[in-house]
Amino acid sequence: MIAFEPARLAGAIEDYLLGWVLLSVTVGFLVPDIAVLAPLSTPILAVMVGSVSLTLSPGTFRQVRPRALVTILAVQTGMALAAFGIARALSLSPALTLGSSSSGRSRPNSSHPR
Repeated sequence: MIAFEPARLAGAIEDYLLGWVLLSVTVGFLVPDIAVLAPLSTPILAVMVGSVSLTLSPGTFRQVRPRALVTILAVQTGMALAAFGIARALSLSPALTLGSSSSGRSRPNSSHPR
């Protein structure tokens, strides 16, 4: 029996993540009928993010330079504030304003009712 090694699997997913993304986009573009798989996008994304997170260690965080951390936090905060300002300027509903601000950007499909 083969032993399950989460860190090894996570490393493989991380190493080939760009390839999987490009393959997925290409297949979705060439075969639009595959959109029926859209409900699976959240679990797939959860697995991808979770597997990449398994590769992090305290040493990884110690390698981040303080100036880079300040820059990252400023940009993330700035994007959320800009999204909030744009949503308010467009008089979006409170739910859309919160959604666009919390994600730091407005997704095209979030402003169109279904």
